[in-house]
Amino acid sequence: MKRFTIVISANNAGQKIISCVEDIKKGTYDLKRVELIIVNNGSIDSTRKAVDALKKANPSLTIKLIDKNNCGVSSVKNIATKTAEGEFILFVDYEDRLAHNCLEKLDAFVRENNVFLTVINEKNTIRSTKGFWKGCFNGSGIYDINEFCYGAVTAVNYCLKNCKDNNLLFDEQFLIYEIEDHFARNALSVGKYGYCEEAVYVRNDKNGKELAAGSYCFPQSMEFYHRIIKISKERYGFVCEYAQALIVNDLSSKLRGNYFQSEPNDFWQKQKDQIKTILAYIKPSLLLEHPQVDKFHKHFFLKLSGMIPQIYFSGQKIMFELDGYKEHVKQNELYISAIKVRNGKIRISGFYKTFLTEYVDHKDVRVYALIGNQMIECVQRYTYFSHHRSKIETNDFIGWDIEVGYDFTTLAFFVSVYGRLYKVNRFSFKDYRDNKDLKINLGDYSLSFDKKEGRFSLSSIAIFDYVKNKDWKLIPSFLVAISICLRKIKRINIYNDREGVFGNSFVQFIKDYKKNDGVDRYYVCFSISDKRTLMEKHNIKEDALLDYRSIKHQILFLASRQIFTSIVDAAIYQPIKPARYKNFYAEMSLREIIFMQRDVCRTKKLHYAAEFLDIDKVVISSVREGIYFKELGFIDSQLIKTWS
Repeated sequence: MKRFTIVISANNAGQKIISCVEDIKKGTYDLKRVELIIVNNGSIDSTRKAVDALKKANPSLTIKLIDKNNCGVSSVKNIATKTAEGEFILFVDYEDRLAHNCLEKLDAFVRENNVFLTVINEKNTIRSTKGFWKGCFNGSGIYDINEFCYGAVTAVNYCLKNCKDNNLLFDEQFLIYEIEDHFARNALSVGKYGYCEEAVYVRNDKNGKELAAGSYCFPQSMEFYHRIIKISKERYGFVCEYAQALIVNDLSSKLRGNYFQSEPNDFWQKQKDQIKTILAYIKPSLLLEHPQVDKFHKHFFLKLSGMIPQIYFSGQKIMFELDGYKEHVKQNELYISAIKVRNGKIRISGFYKTFLTEYVDHKDVRVYALIGNQMIECVQRYTYFSHHRSKIETNDFIGWDIEVGYDFTTLAFFVSVYGRLYKVNRFSFKDYRDNKDLKINLGDYSLSFDKKEGRFSLSSIAIFDYVKNKDWKLIPSFLVAISICLRKIKRINIYNDREGVFGNSFVQFIKDYKKNDGVDRYYVCFSISDKRTLMEKHNIKEDALLDYRSIKHQILFLASRQIFTSIVDAAIYQPIKPARYKNFYAEMSLREIIFMQRDVCRTKKLHYAAEFLDIDKVVISSVREGIYFKELGFIDSQLIKTWS
């Protein structure tokens, strides 16, 4: 009898199935003790020929081929499970891999531990760490579901003991959730499972595979939750903490993955009502202590459940208490989303990032700026950052902004909760790395942030002070030096659309090109053919055209006064790669970005929220478009009307 059976489902896998098997052969385990079952799941390409070639080239390797009409993943797994001769069964996607010592480590674990299910550690090809389940488990060992509920994980890779019990097969009614359902049912049945940290499954996240989303996914998830609740009640007489933690973990992953539908609103309301019925089985303390759930998403689900916590003071401490769970609220953080120069003033915008605002009336929470000895209240507003890590509006953060002149030296922030004042010492910045000192060039001034003191300071600078203080080991000095000089002596505007498309920015460029107003204007070309078209058909001189992401384009972009773009994505209109720009050049934030939009009213709103973009002004062609962009956080002075 073989020790392990590895099941590989192959649907139009082609030559990738060969790469998968060849990688298994590189492992340290004795392949004479391994059986491979490849299920050709309705492939119409060369998959079958590839498997036949593998069998012929590897006569000493046990390879079974099962041809199957295109069917669900549960059916594929069951066919292979019924055929398997190995003592233990593993399921591997043909685009994924097992670490070369995975079977060796797994064999040692199951020899030492008599367990039906063994979870395998995981890493992926994007975040190449082995700690995928860090926080779920406390190292290798046997886990009793009644003693360690937070090991309840979904989308898990595991090794299954081959006991030939048809009652423990996959449920073929599940087109998705088959792994979650199978693992949870069996864990609840036997009351324990193993975890082998040393055995690693390598997931290929570059293939872009995703769960089925939207309305199709949601009913399946509800069916899965209700089944787990039913099984737990039948076994224990109540919904055990393992079942609760598993459901919370899965709900959280669906919220982060945008599998809930926020529009149309009536559909989202129906989904929320169904989620509420599930949350009625979840203990608030278990939800709040779950290590795998985002801290702000915990409060989204808590509010959805209808549970109301007690907020009170213990001395100067703000306390949160519910269902025996007690927490000192230490979240006292301001998130800075934008620092812009507008109408001769510095405008700082952001939001107060705390879960307190879910339960405290916003009238009782204030954000203040201390400028010198003067305390000024910031203007409160709605913030789209309340869509925290999700397209669903998950939280109720308080947005704020303040405009200050150039006549201050220091600026600090405070928040007031029920009249008690707290200094803000923790800040996050959208455009700047957390581990570097913030210093923004504002023409003749420099705005810096002292992390230790938790305050801003403003000082005047000479033209080359900013250049002199840069770390030239990290960035080329001439880009900054030349761009600063050019900005002092020239007015530069850049226009760009995207490759092969001459859109609204091009139309504006043609209107402005021949103006004799002292402005140097350039249009960005993404290809040689675009450049040729502009020169031959539109008589644009070559020196007015910029090759996309060329050194010249980068220098002129940093030196520019205005950027006209029909693309809202900064990764396209910026000639410097986003990560590099954010780390080294975002401080040079004087240029004005003008969005030459067209028909965005037909698109999803959230993507165009003012806070998420670096857009300063938007061109609109109708009253309806003006209303649309105001709903997204733009103000009248940012809207450029094309009608009189």
